[in-house]
Parts: sequence; structure tokens; C-alpha cells
Amino acid sequence: VQIALLAGAEVFATANPLKWEFLNSIGVRDVMNSQTVEFTEQIGDLTEGKGVDIVFNSLNEEFINRSLDVLAVGGRFVEIGKIGISDRQQVEQRRPDAQYFPFDFAEVALANPQLIPQLSWQLSQEWERGNLQPLPHKVFPCSEVIEAFSYMQQTEHPGKVVVAMPEVLEKLSVQPEAS
Repeated sequence: VQIALLAGAEVFATANPLKWEFLNSIGVRDVMNSQTVEFTEQIGDLTEGKGVDIVFNSLNEEFINRSLDVLAVGGRFVEIGKIGISDRQQVEQRRPDAQYFPFDFAEVALANPQLIPQLSWQLSQEWERGNLQPLPHKVFPCSEVIEAFSYMQQTEHPGKVVVAMPEVLEKLSVQPEAS
């Protein structure tokens, strides 16, 4: 979202209402509920029925078709979800005018090993300029890993959940034939 805003995009976001304040704080003006399909009508109103040029979709099942509904004619649908997603044929049947891009960052990184270092360098430049801010995070000690996962499952956190490992003061030996 921050990169899109930095590039000058107008962002229409869907999120759990508990995350709206955070999204507003980073510059997103139009935030809608991701737990209902009402966002389709709201985006239609906000864009005067034209829709949006790009959808970054992480929603699944019925929400995929509703997300396709808000896509402008000739728009691009980037699927970043992993569960319950549509395949290219399903999208082409519903929206033959749309371009569909199922995206798996791990696959892209494996195909282009220099991508991660290049992106890391570019992003670090934007961080140093103050154009990007770290996401909020909540840290749990490793002794509370169950609580960390429970907290994450509630989907109310606006940023990241971190499990902190204790600092190891002694040198550890890792055996190649061990697990």
C-alpha cells in the first residue's frame, strides 16, 4: 500500500474495521469492510461506475467474483491469495477483457535470484528517504508462541506478529546429518 501511494496511485482498500485507522494514518482515504461484499457498490460509487485499473486480491471464494466486479474494463487482476482462488479459465469466463496474474513471490524469486537483493536495496533507499515506514508489530517471546498464533488468527492486528527468540550467547554447532 505504501509503495502504491508513493507511486501516486489512488488506493481503495478493504480491511477489517479494526485496521481502518491504521490505513487512514498512512494515507489511504477510502477504506471499506473486507468482511462483506458491500465494497463493490462503494467502489462503484467512488469511481462513478468505472471501477479500478488494478485489483490486488487476497480474498477468496465469493469475494473473488465481487473483486472482479470492481475491475475497470481492460483492468489487471493480480491474485496474491493462495486458498480458494480462481484459475485463469474461470477469470476469463467471467471477465474476458481482464488480464489475470496469479502471483507467487517465492516462484518469482526462484526464477530471478537477483530480484530480492535488488528490491531490498531499492526499498532501503526509500526507507532512508523517509518515504516508507515500518509496519506496526506486536512481539511475543517464543515461550508464548501459542498466544502469538491465537492473536494472529483474530486478524485484528494492523501489522505483523513477531515471535522473538532469546539471544544465544554460546556458540552452537550444527551437524549436517542431524535434524
